[in-house]
Amino acid sequence: MAGRNLGLSGSKTRQVNQQLRQSYDANFKMMVVNAAEATNNCQAARKYGVTECNVRRWRIQKDRLKNANSKRKAFRGPQRGRFQEIDRRVCEFVTEKRNEGLPITRAIIQLKALNIAKELNIPTTEFKASTGWCIRMMRRSGLALRRRTSLAQHLPSDFAEKLQSFQRYVIGLRKKHSYTLDQIGNADQTPVFFDMPTSVTVHKKGEKSVIVKSTGNEKNRITVMLACLADGTKLAPYVILKRKTVPKEPMPAGIIVRAQEKGWMESDLVVDWLKVVWGTRCGALRKKEKHADYGCVPWTPD
Repeated sequence: MAGRNLGLSGSKTRQVNQQLRQSYDANFKMMVVNAAEATNNCQAARKYGVTECNVRRWRIQKDRLKNANSKRKAFRGPQRGRFQEIDRRVCEFVTEKRNEGLPITRAIIQLKALNIAKELNIPTTEFKASTGWCIRMMRRSGLALRRRTSLAQHLPSDFAEKLQSFQRYVIGLRKKHSYTLDQIGNADQTPVFFDMPTSVTVHKKGEKSVIVKSTGNEKNRITVMLACLADGTKLAPYVILKRKTVPKEPMPAGIIVRAQEKGWMESDLVVDWLKVVWGTRCGALRKKEKHADYGCVPWTPD
């Protein structure tokens, strides 16, 4: 009985120890490391309720913790891949292209890996350059997808009230004049840039400067007037080139091209758009006397 009780007691003790065992994420470990560097290992261990051996181990792993995801709790998994030569050559390729400022995506890495595997006579049945392999290879090599950030545009505090007011206004006009869906449209101008470099690229973790080269035409643009009707019909795009005259070369079918010295949608072009796009749509001549004109404001870039 004593032995049985002792066994039960030991089992309960092991269960308690397993329940007390905790895992900590990288953010918590870095807090402990910073506290240990400011004071010492013992004080940091007492302050955060961890053992001193953990503090010593985390200080050794400081560089890896700094570059790891803040929610990561362990560095498990193989440190070397099965195809080490492919990993090495892919990393060299990424480093070379990033030094040139060119963006690199996961798809580019996978295609490059397949080409290298073909050069090394590795059959596709053994190496497929899957997305999972790409993610693990990037993790082993200290690579990650990096994104350029910009300030977000904030909506006004009373936008919900203004939206409801506009909806009531449109519904009231439709009831008053009996507008059909093909007589209600939404139009807006938008700039289209000749070069829109990607904002995401594979790059080394921890580096603050992420440079992406472009063709130099990211500021050159055209203006396009897009419109659709309430019934889902899309009207022809109205393209405004930044030049004095329209090119003599034939343009693609289905679009209307105009020229303006600054590439803006000015008042004369708005009138022209009403004639050649809005006025020629299907159903434009029906109930012409009930059409409403809400006015148009020329668009100019900020």
